[in-house]
Amino acid sequence: MAAADSDQLEEGVTLVQRGADAWLPRSQGVDELRSIVARMVAGNPPLPTAAVLARITASIRDTAHEPPRMSGRLSSREMQVLSCLTAGQTRAEIAQTLEISTETVRTHVQHILRKLGVHAVQDAIVIALREEAPAGAS
Repeated sequence: MAAADSDQLEEGVTLVQRGADAWLPRSQGVDELRSIVARMVAGNPPLPTAAVLARITASIRDTAHEPPRMSGRLSSREMQVLSCLTAGQTRAEIAQTLEISTETVRTHVQHILRKLGVHAVQDAIVIALREEAPAGAS
């Protein structure tokens, strides 16, 4: 069981891809969490609603032929931070450029790494550079 940072379906799907048996959207309360845990302990794993299953099916169908783009996974601010990292800026320089604290930059970097499923900033930069490359270029 995993708790999502948002109510976005894509985040829940990512949590399941990483091994979660189920996810709880941010909008769900503690009572719903208790109910799900109790059902799981009793051997009755939670099942997605028909609406959620339909959205998952549509999402899979729509993206089956192309890898997800960063812009669909990262917030606009995270994209700005990643762009600055790709340009070679340090975290202090990014903080100054975007007029945010270095701690906020650190938080954005953690979110970027998690959302892209990588463990190092260099890996996130490689993904960003690949997506910037013209189609057919290698």
